[in-house]
Amino acid sequence: MKKVVFSFLAVVCAVSMAAAQKLEDGVKALYYQKYTDAEKILQDLVSKAKSPDGQTIYWLGQVYLENTYGETDGVDKANTLYQKYANLNDPWILVGLGEIDYINKNKQAAEQKFETAMAGASKFKGKHKDEDQANLMTAIGRASAYGNRDQGDPSYVIPILQKAMDLDKANPNPCVFLGINFLKLGGDQGGNAFVAFNNAITRDPAFALGYYRMGLIFHSQNNFDVMDEWYKKGITADPAYAPIYLDYFNYFKNSDYNKAKTYLDLYVKNSDNGCNVQYFQADYLFRSGSYQESINKGKEMEAGSCANFSHLNLLLAMNYHRLGDTAQAVSYAKKFFANTSASNLMPDDYAFGGFIYKDVPEMADTAVKYLKTAYDLDTIPEEKAIYADSIATALENANKPVEKYNWLRKLYDEKDSTSDGYNTAMFNAGYAAFELAQQDSNYWPSADSLFHKYKTKYPEQPYGYLYSVRSKLMAKDTAAAIPEINDFITFMKKDSVKYKDDLIGQYSFLANYYVNEKGDYENGLKMFDSIYALDPTNTQAKEFGDQIRAYLAKKNGQADSSSKK
Repeated sequence: MKKVVFSFLAVVCAVSMAAAQKLEDGVKALYYQKYTDAEKILQDLVSKAKSPDGQTIYWLGQVYLENTYGETDGVDKANTLYQKYANLNDPWILVGLGEIDYINKNKQAAEQKFETAMAGASKFKGKHKDEDQANLMTAIGRASAYGNRDQGDPSYVIPILQKAMDLDKANPNPCVFLGINFLKLGGDQGGNAFVAFNNAITRDPAFALGYYRMGLIFHSQNNFDVMDEWYKKGITADPAYAPIYLDYFNYFKNSDYNKAKTYLDLYVKNSDNGCNVQYFQADYLFRSGSYQESINKGKEMEAGSCANFSHLNLLLAMNYHRLGDTAQAVSYAKKFFANTSASNLMPDDYAFGGFIYKDVPEMADTAVKYLKTAYDLDTIPEEKAIYADSIATALENANKPVEKYNWLRKLYDEKDSTSDGYNTAMFNAGYAAFELAQQDSNYWPSADSLFHKYKTKYPEQPYGYLYSVRSKLMAKDTAAAIPEINDFITFMKKDSVKYKDDLIGQYSFLANYYVNEKGDYENGLKMFDSIYALDPTNTQAKEFGDQIRAYLAKKNGQADSSSKK
């Protein structure tokens, strides 16, 4: 589950050479995710300009939008900026306003602005007019690339990006945003996205963003080897491109703290030591279990120029949660979610909110809501599995067994039978039905059906056999349980040493059933003899067996005597 960043280096025109260099510096800092530097450069340009420059204003708004860790509401901040200069009718500001419309899911309003902006761009003059138009069109593609799949309109912007590629055949940027928009169309467009990112690299072999986007595809699939291959190519192409080091850190931060620290140090070395850098240093301390040290680092940020860094509150909440201080954890988490807009929230954020709230009974519903959001937004199967388990726990804590079963059943129904974790999803759904059926007998058929499927698909595992027996017995259907018990015994006899106690338990049940319920002493005797064979120290089994043997001998003797008479 990782933050998506959309940056590109623009060819800056229509300004003086001195100002162009400064604007390029700001755009370049944004490309490298040096948000503190980028904001300072671009804010200075905007505030000191004799007359407003639409392109500079546009890029300052992009800093606000992209700094999703630091801004509490980057969308509102960017929108306020763009609205302030909306009366200029500048094509670049129109594109910025259109991006805000996309974020707010107002496609029609966005695309009206884009059409107006492109009409204005068609009047660009000079020998670089084609490149200028291509840059503006790329910004439109960038607008659609921002955010989740339900934001933007890939079908609208893809032809625009393809035209931008034709207008400027050397620029790698439209290729990158073409690839991102293909990915937004769905997994079946992965091939087209790969081609687009590869075109960016072909156009500019030093363009690290192209390699980074390639690597992100395989990170989302948890395919480390291929991700690593593309990231290493990106580092070779541009060792100063910090986002690659940061994504390596994100990959290892929960599994290999030493590797995570190595990449964090490289990220810090190639960054601007701004609030983002300080935050990830504190985040590493949290991931490595140094909770108090992480809190101390967070408190330094809280007392200084990074006091308004949005994710700081969540980091402090996470640390207090791990230290068992529920009151502090909940307080900081509430502050974070109350002050941070949805556009600046990522799957991890919702997940940690859910983890914190799920242990507070009165907040269980909120925990479920956040965890479900994290589950829907994330793309990495291992992380989705963690969220799914936590949702089930939160529903259990909220005493909502029906909702718990429905959720686990949904996870099972959505899984392909060949996928990883299919057996776990099937068992969890069956067990939730098993628990629920003890309160509502209407759920016994669901439990029984799922465990029977489990036994059939995974005959080498004991769980399907065991719970097929238990579900029938607890449903008080003893007659139907007997063949299930015999199946379970047949399974366990393959390793009678491992399953000795379970076998004795099943033989004991059958012995009682045959002798006391059915009066079937012959089969009852077989059960007692089987118990004694497994455990020769079980004198009670031998005693009962001998009693039945004596009874049967006496009975058979009397029968023979009667026959002779």
